[in-house]
Amino acid sequence: MEINLENLDDQLRCFYEFSLDFLFILDLNEKILDMNSIALENLEYTREEIFNRTLNEFILNEDVKIFEEYIIKIKKKEKPIEKITIRLKKKYGTYLDLELNGVPIQTKDNKYIILVIAHDITEYKEAKQKLIESEEEYRLITENANDLIAIVNQKYEHEFINEQTYMNILGYSNKDMLGKTRLDIVHPDDLEKGMNAYKTGFLNGVGTVELRLRHKQGHYICFEFKGKTYRNLKGDLKGLLIGREITQRKKTELKLKESEEKYRNITEQSLMGIGIIQDNKIRFINKTCADIFGYTIEEMMQWELKDVINAMHPEDRNFLIPQLTKKQRGEKGFEISYQYRGIKKSGELIWIENYSNSIQFRGKPADLITVIDITEQKIAEQRLRESEENYRKAYERENFYKDLFAHDMSNILQGMLISLEIYGLEFSSPKESYISKEILNIYEDQVKRAISLVNNVIKFSELDQAQIILKKIDFRKTIKEAYNLILNQVADKKINLQLNFSSDIFFIKADNFLLDVFENLLYNSVKHNENQEIEILIKSSTIQKEKNRFLKLEIIDNGVGIPDERKESIFMRVNKEDKSVSGIGLGLSLVKKILENYNAEIYVENRISEDYTKGSNFILVFSDV
Repeated sequence: MEINLENLDDQLRCFYEFSLDFLFILDLNEKILDMNSIALENLEYTREEIFNRTLNEFILNEDVKIFEEYIIKIKKKEKPIEKITIRLKKKYGTYLDLELNGVPIQTKDNKYIILVIAHDITEYKEAKQKLIESEEEYRLITENANDLIAIVNQKYEHEFINEQTYMNILGYSNKDMLGKTRLDIVHPDDLEKGMNAYKTGFLNGVGTVELRLRHKQGHYICFEFKGKTYRNLKGDLKGLLIGREITQRKKTELKLKESEEKYRNITEQSLMGIGIIQDNKIRFINKTCADIFGYTIEEMMQWELKDVINAMHPEDRNFLIPQLTKKQRGEKGFEISYQYRGIKKSGELIWIENYSNSIQFRGKPADLITVIDITEQKIAEQRLRESEENYRKAYERENFYKDLFAHDMSNILQGMLISLEIYGLEFSSPKESYISKEILNIYEDQVKRAISLVNNVIKFSELDQAQIILKKIDFRKTIKEAYNLILNQVADKKINLQLNFSSDIFFIKADNFLLDVFENLLYNSVKHNENQEIEILIKSSTIQKEKNRFLKLEIIDNGVGIPDERKESIFMRVNKEDKSVSGIGLGLSLVKKILENYNAEIYVENRISEDYTKGSNFILVFSDV
């Protein structure tokens, strides 16, 4: 049978079209003739999908019998017919909880239909279930809680307690507590505090108080109560109280207080500085520690992290701050013992020996530090090091002067010996020769050099490295002077010297030993050269290193050259018994030492890059004055 809405009463048709409830029209065989739009939308069906199917097909199996019995009552027109609750399946598997009410209706064409009105109570059922579960959870929590839980009214009368917990801790039952204030079980010394807590708690909405309550057997137990007010469904103001037993905590706090008092007495007598840092604040400091840094205890107890850092030397902070952080956090990987530089209130620098570790202080990690002022020890160590350094320098100077004197004097005497031999030959010749005078001049020059060398060694031996006085010297003049000395020593050699000074730097910081440096290098170029004509090129240039300018001098010869494996060792001091390297004036090791006093450097390369036998290139680098 099909239903035509036009056959319904006007008021019924209007209700059918605009109702917020689900409306189903069934024939007497319980087949669905129609549903209103809101029912179709919520059940996710189309009219075509539900037409001419029984409503039973959409009802959960468990609820079908209830619905069929209900329809029978409707058909019999029994009154009153109570509402029923069933679950109706949606198209995609879920279901809705519906509260049904049905009535038989006669249409305008005298046909009977059944109008089922269904109210969606799904959310209500879910909320009700959650409420039941919440109440069950609340019951389980209160019954099994280790804390006292109570609800009191504004007269301070108990309306609820978690009885089992009250029985276990205090020995009181519902009969002992409900409807009563029970201020009589509060310790007399805490009664005023308890009354004030009640009053301020109801006034402010929250409160905390520590009270001693009397057990049913007569002894007292300490509790910490926290309270919060709320209004029930009737709007009455209530107070929720939760009390936790703190007897053991109070005993522990008392022992801790006694322990801290003992610790304070010990630390006040200690010769070491002792402190505790927690949460970047100083929690404890003894007088010795305050005295070490030049502050009072009161000043240091006010310190923030920045003040702690300010007491550290800036160069030590990158190490000290992570150490401080790790110990305060209770982390691993920190150093227990170390030394650092501290800064006193006066700004004076002090040395600190630090022993520190991570400890538990009042339930949280902290850094326990013990410090000793070792400034005097450090000063003594520094003096000892300086003494040892001075001894080492004196020993090195002694060897330096010995080598200097031995090498140069040997060279001078060799020149004098050659002059005498030549002079002897000339003297035995029957003919007079103009060379005799030149030889005497050479001999005289060598004697003067020997005297000058002795004087320089005496003067130089009186100075240590820190006292060497450097002055601006025109290196071009010194090179020419050294070259003239070499010519006097090797008059039989043909030397072609070329000078190419392209640098705009002409002055360097040096002393009188610069002449010995150039003389040695030029003599080396001449002596170790087997060519008929000795070629020496000395050139200068300017180089840039970072933002600084330097003078680069190159002394290039066409001598026998230096193998690559010996380019570094030639600057080291040569053993006297090692005959592989002849003495060449000062010796290259002494040249290097003199240049180090000038903060200059020297190294050697090949004149021709890949062939050392084609000659050497000695390179000297000086700072721009």
